[in-house]
Amino acid sequence: MSQEFSEFGTGSMEEILGQMEQDLKGKKFESPYWSPPSDKEGNFKIRFLPLLKTFNETIFYLHTKTHWINRKPYQCLNQVLIDKNGNTHEAEECPICKKTRQLYDIAGADKNSEEFKAAGLIRARDTYISRIVVRGLKDDKGNDIETKPQFYSYGKTIFEMILNFIKSGEFGNFLSVAEGRDFNLTKVGTGRNVKYAGSYLSSASTPVFTDKAKLKELLENLKTMDYKQLIEFSTYNEMKKAVDDFLNGENEEDSLPDIKDDEPKKKEVKKPIEEDSDAEDDIDNLLNQF
Repeated sequence: MSQEFSEFGTGSMEEILGQMEQDLKGKKFESPYWSPPSDKEGNFKIRFLPLLKTFNETIFYLHTKTHWINRKPYQCLNQVLIDKNGNTHEAEECPICKKTRQLYDIAGADKNSEEFKAAGLIRARDTYISRIVVRGLKDDKGNDIETKPQFYSYGKTIFEMILNFIKSGEFGNFLSVAEGRDFNLTKVGTGRNVKYAGSYLSSASTPVFTDKAKLKELLENLKTMDYKQLIEFSTYNEMKKAVDDFLNGENEEDSLPDIKDDEPKKKEVKKPIEEDSDAEDDIDNLLNQF
């Protein structure tokens, strides 16, 4: 190659083609949330964690309203939330909510119409986000990562179930890291036809961990899990374009989210720590940080 053109690269056409095809498809949304595997039924044991003093929280969950368009989430603009940059988003008109109302108006009482079905796909959904421990969770190499808490996003069914457990007064403070209860997430159905109605709280109250080192590791991991990091708002025009493109059939995918495929394994049997006064004091000090 002559000196005149020495500053140009020499990428192959195959590499360029691959990158162009990837860019054409767009970046796939990677969910920050744990969920049971989409293709399996069964019981998945999790532990809801309490609110954290670190973030001056008053409740153990974050409530948002979310639209899903072509498998991508859009925070509804008609809500007040603090975003990941610490800015308060004030409620404003939401183009997807506006389009949803228009579709329902056209559909009227006809629940079988295309307009009614489309409105159901794009409408804002109440979403609740909690921090959880997934019992028996392992990474891709088979290492135990149970002390790495996960964000869990769930809907009204599980939220109302938790509400009724609290109302019953039979389970005490199930969120307590010292005397709380695991939650048995019972999944019936696969793919999009999933029900969790049979889920229940464990009958026995247990500490989240009896191992002091694991409890300390859990607490350190939680200090990086501010709910605000999950909140990002798109602009009005971005959301309007997304919903218009979807309704005009420019993307063949429907608007429901992917389900992250993380499969919990069986919980390992752990030996209890030896009881001594110093260990008990250390654990008490750790628990007081929640």
